[in-house]
Amino acid sequence: EPFGDNWSDGCDQCHSVRPSFLSRNDRQVGDAEVAELGIACEACHGPGQGHIERHRNPVNRYFDTGESPKDEIVNPKDLDHQRASYICAQCHAELILKEDVPRFKPGASLDSFAHLIRYLPDAPPPWLAEVIADSPTMLNDVFWRDGTIRVAGRKFNGMALTGCYTKGPMSCNTCHSMHNSDPEDQLTERAKSDAICLDCHANIATDAPNHTRHNAESAGSRCYNCHMPHTTVGLLGLIRSHRIDSPNAKRSADTGRPNACSLCHLDKSLSEIAEHLHRWYGQPLLPETGLDERYSAPVQWLLKGDAVQRATIAWHMGWPPARQASGDDWIAPFLMELLDDPYSIVRFIAGKSLLSLPGMEGIRYDYTSTQADFNRVSKKAMTRWLRVKPKKSRPIVCMNDGELDTKGIEHLTKQRDDTPVRVNE
Repeated sequence: EPFGDNWSDGCDQCHSVRPSFLSRNDRQVGDAEVAELGIACEACHGPGQGHIERHRNPVNRYFDTGESPKDEIVNPKDLDHQRASYICAQCHAELILKEDVPRFKPGASLDSFAHLIRYLPDAPPPWLAEVIADSPTMLNDVFWRDGTIRVAGRKFNGMALTGCYTKGPMSCNTCHSMHNSDPEDQLTERAKSDAICLDCHANIATDAPNHTRHNAESAGSRCYNCHMPHTTVGLLGLIRSHRIDSPNAKRSADTGRPNACSLCHLDKSLSEIAEHLHRWYGQPLLPETGLDERYSAPVQWLLKGDAVQRATIAWHMGWPPARQASGDDWIAPFLMELLDDPYSIVRFIAGKSLLSLPGMEGIRYDYTSTQADFNRVSKKAMTRWLRVKPKKSRPIVCMNDGELDTKGIEHLTKQRDDTPVRVNE
């Protein structure tokens, strides 16, 4: 099976406790064992048999002052920020497990049992070169070309490139709590605002609009919207990147990874974004980008990009902050272009964003249906969109005084990057 697809030496490395797997050449099924199916206490706190035996007697529990000899239970709060994060990284990272080494135990170093994969296509270390030889597209499937991981569930690969972690004290537990949070995202209350960022960057708090160049109450002034944009594909949508960095138009031009500014301002060219970043933060203006400056960068990524770029922009066309910043009366025809996309996840995201637009309520769309059904839905959506003809006049998004530039859309769509992409979340 393709890399990472096998259950016992792939999935259950994270979806069970203490898994082991031994291939058997004489049969199709190997020998697999687990201590417990599912993610349970020992996955994060280590072997618990001694802990259980010591506390089995209620008298012992009652008189336990915390001064009794420690058992092997690990509390991430007692570890430094890196080793605490390794506990999460044993599963939430793209790793190559080392051979003939003990399984990871909480409190140990990540290097003790696995290699952390980085985007090194030109000079891979030997252990990575072996994997690339078996799965030549693996790196380009799971990473943006700037080295940022784009697969859900692999957040540590992004955090490992972040100064807040490599130079500062940030850990996974800075924002997440396993036991004192809503199960949805497992975020602490403080992580739902700018509070955690401002603990270290207090100087920004005194005059946030001067730093963000946005109204203090707007989505553009939220730290995570600018520094942790939604560029990771998974869970039938997009989630935040855990590589904390700053928007950079040149990086987007060079690597194809959309920057946070473009993901909100869907109706801007990359050069327009670069001009603002140059004026505000001293970033360089763009040389030749390779993109057609007659059209906005998001429109081009949506129509001519690869499957991940198409999914990313389609999701943001349904994202309220982007619709507020860019207007949403021009968006529908672009999402219609993706209703019959070759990738089911792109169709799903595009359909969900389309049906969230005003005037599209009640349209039924099944992303697993037939071409005839896709055409029917697209025709119905276009009829509704034409009833409330937008007044937008912005050729950069193929709109001229409310008229759709169908030739421009066709021109871009014909250039679609159909390179196969496999994002194995």
